[in-house]
Amino acid sequence: MSLLPVQPDEFHDLAEGTLDISELEKRLRDRLEKQREQEQTMQIVKEQERRCIPVDLDAI
Repeated sequence: MSLLPVQPDEFHDLAEGTLDISELEKRLRDRLEKQREQEQTMQIVKEQERRCIPVDLDAI
């Protein structure tokens, strides 16, 4: 597993010269930002779930 979200075909394209380093960097930054946003969303959902008070029919 790579520490950066680089796809195997991107390594190949980079070696072949069909992908330049600046485009690869842009892709990586976009993927890392998307991953960060997803993790943040998951954290918010977890916090909201912890705050929910269980309700049963008798409490209503």
